[in-house]
Amino acid sequence: MKDLKVYDGAGWQSLKGPPGPSAPSADAGNTLTLGTDALLFTTAPPDSAAYVWCKHGDAPQARYNLAKTLTPNGQPLSATNRATLIVLPGVYAGSLAVDTSFVDVHGMGHQPSLPAVTLGGIKVTAADVRVSGISVGALPFDTSGSTREVIHNCVGGSGSFGSRTGATGEAHGTYINCKGGDNSFGYGTAIASVSGTFVSCVGGARCFGSNSLPGTILNSGLFTDCMAGQSSFKSIRGTCVGCTAGSNSFTTPPEVPPSMIDPVGDLGAVGVFRRCTGEANCFNGRVERVEDCLAGDFSCSVSVPQSVVTRCICGASSFTPRNGGAFSYCTGGEDSFKRPVAGTPPTPVYVSFCRLLKGTFPVDGLVVKRFCLDGDFNEVST
Repeated sequence: MKDLKVYDGAGWQSLKGPPGPSAPSADAGNTLTLGTDALLFTTAPPDSAAYVWCKHGDAPQARYNLAKTLTPNGQPLSATNRATLIVLPGVYAGSLAVDTSFVDVHGMGHQPSLPAVTLGGIKVTAADVRVSGISVGALPFDTSGSTREVIHNCVGGSGSFGSRTGATGEAHGTYINCKGGDNSFGYGTAIASVSGTFVSCVGGARCFGSNSLPGTILNSGLFTDCMAGQSSFKSIRGTCVGCTAGSNSFTTPPEVPPSMIDPVGDLGAVGVFRRCTGEANCFNGRVERVEDCLAGDFSCSVSVPQSVVTRCICGASSFTPRNGGAFSYCTGGEDSFKRPVAGTPPTPVYVSFCRLLKGTFPVDGLVVKRFCLDGDFNEVST
């Protein structure tokens, strides 16, 4: 290595410092090891009464089982006295069964958008647990869906995060910055029950409360900045903000018969959607509010008088009032804002400051229009 020198007015002075370390210290508690390439690297620090470290070469399950025996602060494990398994970055062949409440799992480090810890599988059955920074690659990230599970920055394949094939899918915990494949985040073959909080999560098709067979979906979750493929965010009774999905998504429970969807019977208006983006057949049903949303054809068709749709843009045959509702500052394609007369209750519909991109507004005494523009830019007020 060349020496770098500077001139101080009297002469050239070397900037080279003393030689670096060539061997790890023998001091007690030292965590440095000298590698075969003569470089120093950090090994796992010593365990404590509150945490256990898992380093490359360890069996994650054995280290987790040790963490289960800890008594932090000399007290039994509890919601306010927790133990933690800390996993150093690396790929671990063994699977991990997280089966004890108050024993959390934390993977250290991260790649640009993925956890730096990869396990050969995981099954979370503990009722009160926090898991973060763990990937299982294309394998299912199997969680129980408990209301007290918190899953953060984790990655799994299809059927992850509270999903079940042939059983009830349940996702009632908190899921932040997680990524799953198809049929994730509360998918059930016929029955799905979702009431959790989801923030910045990404899934494939049929995610965030969905099923593939006729059945029951109870979905009162809170979804923020989440993304999924088609047939996702189904039977919403909660709130979606800033979410994106494919076709046949962002639906609310159908109006007949409500007893098949919700045991309390008639739901009235349910489901709030704000700043969401979908494709065809989205934002339909018993919606309470749809605000600042985008969708394709056959979208924003509401079926209860309490529905309010504002500042939305949809494709053709959209904004169909099947039983009343109010639309304002919306833009729709051809055949939008059209009440299906056959079999439709005689409930007034209010359309104001809306734009029809093609064609004319239908003549219908039950559709009250104020300051609207049709496809030829004619103002329509009736």
